[in-house]
Amino acid sequence: MRKAKIFFNHKKELAIIMTAVLLICLITVIEINIFYKGFNSQPQKADVIIVLGCAVWRDVPSPALYERIYKAYELYRDGFANKIIASGAMGDGENVTEAAAIKKQLIRLGVNPRDIIEEDKSTDTIENLTFSKKIMKNNGYNKSIIVTNYFHIYRSSMIASDLKMKATFGKARMPDSAPYLVSSNLREILALIKYFFSNIF
Repeated sequence: MRKAKIFFNHKKELAIIMTAVLLICLITVIEINIFYKGFNSQPQKADVIIVLGCAVWRDVPSPALYERIYKAYELYRDGFANKIIASGAMGDGENVTEAAAIKKQLIRLGVNPRDIIEEDKSTDTIENLTFSKKIMKNNGYNKSIIVTNYFHIYRSSMIASDLKMKATFGKARMPDSAPYLVSSNLREILALIKYFFSNIF
């Protein structure tokens, strides 16, 4: 009986160790892909630029969202596309939709209001791209440039591929904050694992 108990304990310990090793390997692979895709993506000329929503502080874009907005403005200014979809609904603690905050800031930077389309129903990345794709279809747009921060490009590219969107990516700068960088990567790893398993099951 004692030997059986010891054997069971060893099997349990081995299972825990193997699970931990597999989890570490999975996280490592994900992180490599996040960095590789994030830092090697290059935008190509398209019909429309899609700015993925991010936190708004009451009615002001958060630093991460501001960087996405500014990157979209640069691409618009440089002639990569002449239309922009501002994507994102109103979240907790936000007084305006993310789409409205994006549009307002784009106009301040010099984008023609007539060149901005608001998509203000989406609450996550899947919806951002799903609803933006419908807008593209309704307007006869074929190719897009999806703008987001580097850590978000890998998952966004997977979703865009699953939706059969013709898209390249514009990498927005990251806010100068080490805690934000760490927390963003951790959240993105969890979101990717969730996305992997939702596709499997």
